[in-house]
Amino acid sequence: MAAKVGSHVMYQVKGTAGPVHGADIAVGVTNGGFTRDAKRRGDQHRVQWIDRDRLRTWAQAGTPLRDLLCLRSRKGWSPHLRVSRRCTRSSVQGEGSAARQA
Repeated sequence: MAAKVGSHVMYQVKGTAGPVHGADIAVGVTNGGFTRDAKRRGDQHRVQWIDRDRLRTWAQAGTPLRDLLCLRSRKGWSPHLRVSRRCTRSSVQGEGSAARQA
């Protein structure tokens, strides 16, 4: 099994997403996994993360990225989307991945 993505990557993503890449939302994506600390740091610093299970949900189930990242806007579509506080990561995952995280 490959090593999981560590918290230092979340800091790198957060530090470059806006200033270097002009992104409104910072997202770390891996076809593997993130350490618990990386997930915690990502959540703490508003860096979205997509691990193997969420990537599978996006690719196979066709879940819109907006829903996968729990993004919402004030009025319909907007380039300035915000993370919805009511949405949880497990609400957009399949039962198997939600059960593994519990």
